[in-house]
Amino acid sequence: MIIEKKTFKNSTKSKPHYVIYFDSEKGEHIGGYSISGYHLYGLYVTPEFRGMGYCKKIIDYAVSKKKNLNLDVDPDNIPAIKCYERAGFKFVKEMYYYNPLWQDTKKIKYRVLRYKHV
Repeated sequence: MIIEKKTFKNSTKSKPHYVIYFDSEKGEHIGGYSISGYHLYGLYVTPEFRGMGYCKKIIDYAVSKKKNLNLDVDPDNIPAIKCYERAGFKFVKEMYYYNPLWQDTKKIKYRVLRYKHV
């Protein structure tokens, strides 16, 4: 069982933004996620809790709070893709984007897969 531990809201009228963290019943930190508009991102499960079904539980919690979510994932992150698909996300399209200029002076093109919860 996971317990919503902390929720931070940093929103504007047009684009609400939430960061949510989860703990176990024993108070151990499990993971969290962020939502901006309808985009789920920053989803993680701490290493000691991976492979125990917590990724799906966290996603189930997120989609119970907000419908029509989408997310982007690195195509090489197979464990994450499997988790997202088990939680009801379906592949929509492949996309490319460049890193923000403030991160690096070189333009680096990144390939991501867009998924949408159905």
